Amino acid sequence: MLHLLVSPDAATPYRISMSVEMVPPATVQPFDRLTSGSPLVANSTGPQVTRSAGLAVAPDTLLKQYAAQMAFPAKAVSKPPFAADPFSGQLQAGAAAVAAAVATQATFTQVHKVLPDSVYAVRAANGDALVFGVLARTDSFAVKTGQNVDTAANKAFVLLTGKKLINTSGSITTLEFVVFTVPQSSGQARLIAAREQIVAGSGS
Repeated sequence: MLHLLVSPDAATPYRISMSVEMVPPATVQPFDRLTSGSPLVANSTGPQVTRSAGLAVAPDTLLKQYAAQMAFPAKAVSKPPFAADPFSGQLQAGAAAVAAAVATQATFTQVHKVLPDSVYAVRAANGDALVFGVLARTDSFAVKTGQNVDTAANKAFVLLTGKKLINTSGSITTLEFVVFTVPQSSGQARLIAAREQIVAGSGS
């Protein structure tokens, strides 16, 4: 399990920003000594401590492209800066299965977006970076005229919305917590940890 602890200033205690389960057999490179500290890597919108120059891909660019390639219907990313991983593969297969299951009743789409200010990257001792980020996934159902979708089997959706049947539209929002290792000069980033959590739903 990887834990990201953050603090806005020296006077504020650290708090856990996210906890993410590692994907076997992933490993994490050693960091600098605690006495010297490990520098943050700058994001275009986040705190700037050291520049992302020298990394194979900038942290925010990595997360944006990763989010884009997970959309459904699928959108190919030209020369992705990340290697294929089982987490995104399972999500894409799941989206295709849902779309097929409701094809007669509704049109299903899935969009992933990087949450603002959620990307943090820390340099490892060897110059690589460990990149944390949060994506918001929205699963949307546009119900076709004269049709309805039975949602009773989706316990999370029923708990959040109180609805077991939708006649017009529905959506589920899920947060996806991901962690990548990014090489310092060349090569592809690799997903080493991932977790998801449903946080909202709506239906009518």
